[in-house]
Amino acid sequence: MFVRFEHKRFNHKLTMLIMVIAVSLAHCQSIAAQDISFAAAVQPQLDNVEVNVQVTGVIKVRSSRVGIIQQPVVVSGQLRYEQWLSHSQSTELIRSIRYYHHVATQMKIAQNTISGSLRKDRRLVIDQLQLDDHLLYCPQGPLTRDELDMLNVQLSPTTLRRLLPTDPLAVGATWKITFATLAPILVIDAISKHEVSGTLLSVKDDRAQLRFQGKVEGAIDGVGTVIDLQITAEYDLQRQRFLQAKLSMSEKREIGDVQPGLDVTATIDLQLEPVTELSVVTPAVVENWNRSLPVGAGRILVRPTGTPIDLLVDRTWHVMVDQRELFMMRCVAQGELIAQCSVVHLPPPTSGETMTLTRFQQQIQSSLGERFNQFAAATQSTHESGGRLYRIVVVGLANEIPFQWIYYHITDRRGSQSAIVFTIANERVEQFAGQDRQLVKTIQFTENKTIQTAITEVSKR
Repeated sequence: MFVRFEHKRFNHKLTMLIMVIAVSLAHCQSIAAQDISFAAAVQPQLDNVEVNVQVTGVIKVRSSRVGIIQQPVVVSGQLRYEQWLSHSQSTELIRSIRYYHHVATQMKIAQNTISGSLRKDRRLVIDQLQLDDHLLYCPQGPLTRDELDMLNVQLSPTTLRRLLPTDPLAVGATWKITFATLAPILVIDAISKHEVSGTLLSVKDDRAQLRFQGKVEGAIDGVGTVIDLQITAEYDLQRQRFLQAKLSMSEKREIGDVQPGLDVTATIDLQLEPVTELSVVTPAVVENWNRSLPVGAGRILVRPTGTPIDLLVDRTWHVMVDQRELFMMRCVAQGELIAQCSVVHLPPPTSGETMTLTRFQQQIQSSLGERFNQFAAATQSTHESGGRLYRIVVVGLANEIPFQWIYYHITDRRGSQSAIVFTIANERVEQFAGQDRQLVKTIQFTENKTIQTAITEVSKR
């Protein structure tokens, strides 16, 4: 009887197990068969976010003496921040208000190591995407180029929403990714061709596993780049939010006027932890900063090493030389070199010597020599800081090409002198659109820099 009883119990358990398996299989089949919807969240999302970046490969620079030089590069970085993330379906505005608790990067090129960090008064950052406009900025003051490059990494949570399919679909289904989706995710300016598609791999416990892969051809600062990528992601269907994503990519980028070429592989690991409240980005902070884009939000701070001035410039300007005796940057838009700007700090005047507008013109004409044709304008004014400002426009020829030079001589209230020279080919003057006036207007004089004055006249620069 005992044996028979146990046998019956075994048969009963076996029957129950088969029923459970059958129900589970039926449930899985129903999930696989039914269409999954990725509706956008209505309420803002609160997350603690961690990003880990690893890059290895080579960078390429062009030398006039030896041709192309290749050097090994290794980059590692970690970002930790809290964020409030909202998606307005009516305006298609996706905005993230963040506070960075930790930012650390390290880049090693050959034997040189460069470490980066974020200033304490620049830890509150807004990242927003609307239609084709993607902008990351600090509402409390301009970021430097280095700070912007550290924060504006691929796979931003602000950009992920667009990866999702717009229509319900079943497990195993694929969909095409739009051009407008990939550019902000990869932080590139334009895409000319791509073969990237998404796949819904599986759904379990309301967690959807997604994969995106393919090849992208595009441009950064007008320079061609080719990217092979794969993104894997986990999406919470119930809470309508991403929980994690990982980008694995290889990139081959050509050498440009302001950027080196690249042949690298990279991984970016993004982890998002949903929370119910944030420690710094409180409702009061959100109310204060969840507003229209402020004027000048896209500018960056430039701090030339050898001059007692700071500048605010558009992001099309890139620093090429930053040495104690000379600072030089270039403006590049859509791959076209628009202008060049040099800044130099001048030695203090000798006893009884004062720079005048006429004397400044004489120095300029002497330094340009045969390139000089005529003065187009010469004015004296007072800078916003209270210092004296000379502006002189010269037209002439360089290698048979018509050029325009715009010279500035500025003296602050302490008597410190600096000079700025803009060089623009005539065919780019209209595109340059008088940027010199706006740039010089933003000059702020500093007091704590160790300054190296130029021995030669500014006009010889």
